[in-house]
Amino acid sequence: MPRTARRWCLLLRLPSVVIVVPLAALLSLAPSSGSGQEAGSGSALGLSAAAAFGGHIGHSWVERGARALEGGLHLDLGHFSSRQLRLTTDVSYLRAFPFEERVETEGKSYRDVFFDLSGHVALSWYARPVAARVNPFVTAGVGIHVLSSSFQSLTIDSRYNTNNFGLNGGAGVRLRVGERRALVAQVVRVQARSVSRSTLQLGVEALFNDLAGRQR
Repeated sequence: MPRTARRWCLLLRLPSVVIVVPLAALLSLAPSSGSGQEAGSGSALGLSAAAAFGGHIGHSWVERGARALEGGLHLDLGHFSSRQLRLTTDVSYLRAFPFEERVETEGKSYRDVFFDLSGHVALSWYARPVAARVNPFVTAGVGIHVLSSSFQSLTIDSRYNTNNFGLNGGAGVRLRVGERRALVAQVVRVQARSVSRSTLQLGVEALFNDLAGRQR
């Protein structure tokens, strides 16, 4: 199969696989199970309790010395018994910069890129009340990674044409700019077969429901 056609076939099958993780989270949540206005007042989870939607871009340092650009969308799906403990989901797309790898068993060097379309579900804990103007947080979650490449090497393409589960964790800070907007910066570490990486992310968010309000 021609190289371009092969990539399009891979891309066409990616969304149905990656959407499984965030969609399962959405469908399994009750629309709302409490007012969620104060810590300890009960949880509020689901689409009706969603409180932030945003986008992010980042630079990744991937295993084997590869570097990549990453972009994606993320959604806050509400909180548990404390408004500071929140459920989030995201979908991200990573594209590596061209890099070269030599395969000794094939006696050749190959230069190309690889791709990773991933979806995650995570828990985020904020150190301060959610109305705080500056709010550090930590996050941890699980996800699925759908990899693709066309190096024309059996060894390399076998590595980068797989679906892998992964773990991710990170730390960052949310800076509120007004009542309904925020900037987010975080460092994320992903552990996934063949594409373990560290990423520096910058993002913007629109805030609503319990996250919208007067900052302090």
